Amino acid sequence: MAFTLHDENAIMNPERSRTPLWVLALLLCCRCINAIEGSISAHQMGYFDELHETSPLKRVGNVGVAEDSDTSNDESIAFCHVPGLYDLICHPAPALASYVYKEVAAAFLAMHHFNNGIGTVVKELEGINKRCPIRLTGEVIDTSFRPTKAVQAVSSIIHREESKPCAFIGARSSDATAPSAVVSGVFGYPQMSYTATSPRLSDADDFPYFRRIIASDDEAAKAVVSFLTQVSRTTHVAILTVADVFGTSYNKNFVEAAAKSGIVTRSFIIDEQRKDEQDIKTQLKLIKDTGFRHIVLIVYATLMDQVFEQADALGLIGDDYFWVLGMSGITEIEEGSILEKVGPGMAIIPELGAKIHGESYDGFKAAMNNLGDEAISFLNSKMPLKPGSNETCFAVESGFFSEMNKDDPGIFSHLAYDTVVSIGLGACGATKNATYFDGQQHADAISEVKFEGASGYVVINPETNTRDPSSWVYSVNTIERKIGPNGNETFEVVEVLHLEPIPDQNAWFVEKHKTFFFADGSIDPPVSLPAVDVDMNYLGNLVVYGYVTFLLVALIS
Repeated sequence: MAFTLHDENAIMNPERSRTPLWVLALLLCCRCINAIEGSISAHQMGYFDELHETSPLKRVGNVGVAEDSDTSNDESIAFCHVPGLYDLICHPAPALASYVYKEVAAAFLAMHHFNNGIGTVVKELEGINKRCPIRLTGEVIDTSFRPTKAVQAVSSIIHREESKPCAFIGARSSDATAPSAVVSGVFGYPQMSYTATSPRLSDADDFPYFRRIIASDDEAAKAVVSFLTQVSRTTHVAILTVADVFGTSYNKNFVEAAAKSGIVTRSFIIDEQRKDEQDIKTQLKLIKDTGFRHIVLIVYATLMDQVFEQADALGLIGDDYFWVLGMSGITEIEEGSILEKVGPGMAIIPELGAKIHGESYDGFKAAMNNLGDEAISFLNSKMPLKPGSNETCFAVESGFFSEMNKDDPGIFSHLAYDTVVSIGLGACGATKNATYFDGQQHADAISEVKFEGASGYVVINPETNTRDPSSWVYSVNTIERKIGPNGNETFEVVEVLHLEPIPDQNAWFVEKHKTFFFADGSIDPPVSLPAVDVDMNYLGNLVVYGYVTFLLVALIS
């Protein structure tokens, strides 16, 4: 089949001439699909989504084939439909929803690049539409961090008659991903996540169809410990985590890694679902009672302000304390936020890894920034509806990418992009002539995929079905206070260090980009457990009392 390599920039230009009505009518004719694809430019994002929705398809393996006659036709194209379980896209806080919107945009951008053979981000995609009959399509589901909702969504999609899946993009949280991955796997569909980090998901026996583009918590915990030993010279540390699968597994792996490095730990847990102010206060008081001055915090953004406000009230903030955020994706500081007070001198080590500025990431960032109104219109149309309404739960305005978010393509967006690329390349690798593939063949092929992507060099460990830690770099960020030319004070999140993996040692070494300054403005960390002050006069009296008691006992005996 003569597939045309299309111009990447065409989807960005709203001034491009409209397609004639007679051509659109021809597009909807299922008997003419093959002739159309060779002659009409598919420059618009969503072109193949519309084609998938309007064309009669024959199910072969895990794909839907659009063709003139049968699967032996070399000119057939096969749709691999990939529903995404995106948490928080319907969240009432626009800041959270907008970040997930960017992840959705990145996923559909990857589909567009894959479907049109555009290799500006991932070189392996260049011309792939001429070599592979697979076309990716997607839909957006909001699971709201709820495992039950995720399972219901996956089950419903699997059992419907139309638009059956080929694979799933996994839910944001490990709590929601684990049960939904079991369900999708039982029915033979791979699920790949870009945010779920629980080590439990690395069990290939329990989750044979699950893959992920992100490293697991055990690696993140080891990286934090490497930072504590090399930079803050920590000997004692308190760790405060949320009481869910993610927090529990992170705590377990952190404590084990710290023990191997000779660091004494104390663990404390808060309930993220209850958001109980008294519970937070109680746990922080217990931390204060330990006397530990170094504290690792593993909580979601919804709890962060509460924790720091309570910590500040209890005197746990200041030059004598050192905080590490071990899972935060903070990229900007809102004016008046508690982070303006507690942030300077704090280490932020996101579990999502470093953004490796190179040809692939820079190409990804440019492509995201160039998404135009045509793409926004399509993305808005893919948003879930509000319950009992025909209105989408979230949408963005014209210029969202080019004007409002030019320097910030999103926290996890580069991972969402590479997830879709992995699913697509895996589908091409698993395709065998006219038989295409089943779920196990697709999952196995995803594990074999290797490419330089927006998140760095992507390698999946075949034993854990998880991103190989040797290809995963962590960033260490901090919050800097800056004074503008007019004397105005601002606070910015800046990258200071990278934690580079040490092959075969389960450890990371610190690669310095800038000097890390602690809360007092120096390069010397506060002691993690201050020495106990001893009143020597009081001790002397105790010694005298001991001798007198010893003599009396001796005389009596």
